[in-house]
Amino acid sequence: MGVSRRSDGNVYAEFGANLMRLDDETVTSVSAAPERPQMKLQDGRVVTSFDRGRFSLLDPKTGRSVERTFRYASNGDHIFVVGLGPSGCVLRQHRHAPRGVPLRSGGERERTSGHMPGGEVYSMLEHERKLYLCYYGGAVMNLYDPAKPFWKFGAGADCNPVSFGGVGDGHLRPRAMIYGPGGLIFVGSEPPYGELGGAIGVWDPKLNRTIENYRHLIKNQSIVSLAWEPKSGLIFGGSGNYGGGGTRAVEKEALFFAFDPRKREKVFEAALSSGARNYPATFAAEGKVFTTVGDHLFVFDPQAMR
Repeated sequence: MGVSRRSDGNVYAEFGANLMRLDDETVTSVSAAPERPQMKLQDGRVVTSFDRGRFSLLDPKTGRSVERTFRYASNGDHIFVVGLGPSGCVLRQHRHAPRGVPLRSGGERERTSGHMPGGEVYSMLEHERKLYLCYYGGAVMNLYDPAKPFWKFGAGADCNPVSFGGVGDGHLRPRAMIYGPGGLIFVGSEPPYGELGGAIGVWDPKLNRTIENYRHLIKNQSIVSLAWEPKSGLIFGGSGNYGGGGTRAVEKEALFFAFDPRKREKVFEAALSSGARNYPATFAAEGKVFTTVGDHLFVFDPQAMR
């Protein structure tokens, strides 16, 4: 997400796949915007490129360009999300091979790392030895192939990861991503800034696009966890009783719910814990569904629905 003045003198805001022009108190959605003006130092030199640990400066007077590098020892990044990826490796936005799991030939860790525009990866899911990465803002879906010895983020077929764009309406922070029936992927999200009511999107990995989207499944609440229970055929999940950034919760408590993907509707909801803010972790195993509130673990029976 960012706000910047462009070369036409107007101010534009962008977040996820959305781009808007800001005219005083009027906001207009646009499909494209002019380039950002060049970054200039006080002495007239122009910053022509920059990345982590390096930048390039061009002196218009002499035409001479120089590159500078620097090192900064910080306290390190916080680990935000961790998932199991291809070849039994643990991934966030870098790859870690646990003891006994060999890295691929020539697979230095440096070459399997990189950054993407936007914010953090909120959820990830392995698919045919590749990895779906869904990140904030806008719940942008990407497919990364760790077997390829390069990182080139973009929408082209030659990119790695390949970016497919946002999941859909009501998705800003994609808190949960799971497999459901038919090999389809279900993504649960918190809504955009200033809005209530998140969504569940259904992503088809064969088409690499959203084929169904369910906004306001839980009234005024976010979707924060999901699990598919195959015996019942139901998608279970937990909500958060809050909306997007800048909003205030209007619902008293979060809910545990069940969604029927065949009927395409919610078939159950209940407050398992009075006053709960959210159900951040839900999992299905051996015909039961497990979910959490604070330090409490609940075991739910899908056959008895209790």
